[in-house]
Amino acid sequence: MGTCTGSFGKSRNMSHTLCCRCGRTSFHIQKSWCAPRAYPAKHNCHYNWSVKAIRRKPRRIGRMHHLRHLS
Repeated sequence: MGTCTGSFGKSRNMSHTLCCRCGRTSFHIQKSWCAPRAYPAKHNCHYNWSVKAIRRKPRRIGRMHHLRHLS
């Protein structure tokens, strides 16, 4: 991609506008779909991109009795 006519068209065409649910500029006009909130669907988007990062974090399941005594 150069810096002339071909790249000017990318910046002049609007693909996203404001979403009425989250207020971000992430509502795709042609798809009529919000990227992070999945509007007009009822659920939010959940992606599984960072599988390794989730695996590294502690699970924090249950009542965690030991955390009371740490502080």
